Amino acid sequence: MGCDGGSIPRRDELVKTKKAAERADPRVQLIAAWFFCALSKQALAVPVVACALGKLYNKDAILEFLLNKGGYGDGDLICKHITSFKDVVTLNLTPNPAFKSNSDAATVLGNIDERPLVSRFSCPISGREMNGNYRFSYIATCGCVFSDQALKEVPSATCLKCNKPYSPEDVLPINPAQEDEIARLRQRMETVKAQRAKDAEEKKRQKKERKKKSKGVEADKTDEKPLPALRSSSGSEGDSPDADGTAKKRKKSKKGQDKEDEDLHVVKKMATTASNINMPLPNLQDRSHLPPALRVHSAAIKSLYKKKDEKEDANFLTRGTFNRFAATY
Repeated sequence: MGCDGGSIPRRDELVKTKKAAERADPRVQLIAAWFFCALSKQALAVPVVACALGKLYNKDAILEFLLNKGGYGDGDLICKHITSFKDVVTLNLTPNPAFKSNSDAATVLGNIDERPLVSRFSCPISGREMNGNYRFSYIATCGCVFSDQALKEVPSATCLKCNKPYSPEDVLPINPAQEDEIARLRQRMETVKAQRAKDAEEKKRQKKERKKKSKGVEADKTDEKPLPALRSSSGSEGDSPDADGTAKKRKKSKKGQDKEDEDLHVVKKMATTASNINMPLPNLQDRSHLPPALRVHSAAIKSLYKKKDEKEDANFLTRGTFNRFAATY
């Protein structure tokens, strides 16, 4: 570089140019969208759910995110539109017969190589694999997944798999790439959320009204019914003050009768308790009330109460030993 003829510099060594922006590999993006969970970056496995924007997730990952929003670093950016399980639909996927569970396919997003991946799922009508090479859609009312080709070739007002009715607005694309489709899905999502909130408010209002009505019915039942008016001597109903006085006397007499019954019950209980306390003690010497087997003392007990003048024959146990009757022998 010292102009001595030893080297010739190139232009890129002398002029600094702006580096081109790095572009993501479209193949990696395609595989990440169709083979891996958009939240946990793990391979998709049943049960799989889809949000209103058409992204695919593992159901357990969504559950963990709803329980702990900080469990995933970028979860608040990827799933900020998911606030409950009502915002996702569990997909009814059809297994792909060509997929082998013991294959050495990548299970983590960072282990993708150049080998083609076989999808776990396929279209139940056309048999095409759900690998991103073909457009797929799911029905929001039932969660069944079909290829767009099958939905176009076999038009129907009911689901081709579970036979549930649906409308064209319920068919949502999976992993849409066009901006107009994404905008349409986002607008539909906002409309559905607003309608859901309105229905919740209406249901809450109806619940409050039913609760108020039930309280009013209970209050009416607890109110006492008025006594019929007394009839006069002429046979017509009279509104004289004697009717009120008679009703009050009846209430007082009923309360007095209840009080007398309660006092009588207390007196009977006290008398029974006093009789039990003052009852005579049993005679322990009288054994007539005992069972026949216990009325007679055994020979061992009788020997304790034997008189001195009664002699006891000596046996091999007492012969030659001292006992209380030794002086008499």
